[in-house]
Amino acid sequence: MSVNILTNKTDNKKDEKRTQRYYADLLLMLIAPIVMAWYYYGQAVFRTLALSVLTAVACELIFSFLIKKPNALKDLNAVFVGIVIPLMLPANVSPWFAAMGSAFAIIVAKMPFGGTKSAPFMPAAAGFAFLCLCNPEKVFFYPPVGIVTESTVSSGASLASMLNLNHTVGLNAISLFNVFIGNIPGPMGATCALVLVGAIILILIRQPVYFINTIGFIVGCAVPALLFPRVLNGVLSSLIFELCSGMLLFTAIFLITDPATSPKKIHNRFFYGITAGIICMAIRHYGVFEESACFAVLIASAIWPLVNNIAENILKFFVFAKKQAASRRTR
Repeated sequence: MSVNILTNKTDNKKDEKRTQRYYADLLLMLIAPIVMAWYYYGQAVFRTLALSVLTAVACELIFSFLIKKPNALKDLNAVFVGIVIPLMLPANVSPWFAAMGSAFAIIVAKMPFGGTKSAPFMPAAAGFAFLCLCNPEKVFFYPPVGIVTESTVSSGASLASMLNLNHTVGLNAISLFNVFIGNIPGPMGATCALVLVGAIILILIRQPVYFINTIGFIVGCAVPALLFPRVLNGVLSSLIFELCSGMLLFTAIFLITDPATSPKKIHNRFFYGITAGIICMAIRHYGVFEESACFAVLIASAIWPLVNNIAENILKFFVFAKKQAASRRTR
């Protein structure tokens, strides 16, 4: 009995260290998107990030004190949530608006379920979705690059919005170079494709298990982009613009890899990512918002147990049929 208790404690400590290392690596990867946001929009970015992080940390500390859960901040998830949510928003958004999303993520989507490892939905995705439903005009009103005042009355045409409107002429006017370096209106930390590709390489090196989720999600988005292009420039242009628009690559790195909602089996991680990617593209084609990646992550988390059961039953059926066929041949 005592041996089992010691084993469980050891396993829990190892799991905590893995979770802590995962979020430490992701925070390292977030440095480059933060730098790019600062480069394009200035120091106002840091005010929004600071208030959002402080809100997330304070909410987690208060909630942890109430439920008597020590060392709540040790896994760095609260800091991660506080940084990720503002980076998915326009640069000129009110810092308090971003903080509201972080508070929702911690108080509603995370702590009532026991914390980081037991949350049924990705907290940052839930916080962003909450902001979308509360005030979509603020979430998708992107200023032209370099403008950060909250009183901005003109919005820049983001790549995702042009795809949503099938605005092929506008897409022709955008150089691929500007798309790759993020010199286009959009979420302040999610527009620079080159930086995000670098983060994908880093997650392959540092967290290869979660890299499987990332590749699955990208494949799930890439195939519909090739089969059902929303631009007239050809399938290759459709693929590039879809993958580089909105928060698709950002989601593939920082949201779909969430440890609590990811399947435990390695091969299931890939299919989980594909499921979320297909949902993302379906919402992009038929949804009301120009950006759907966060909603896709939440829906995939909700339906994955059902999808997994169906897939497992199909696999069992084929294995059974194969055994039956083999037994007939040996008679």
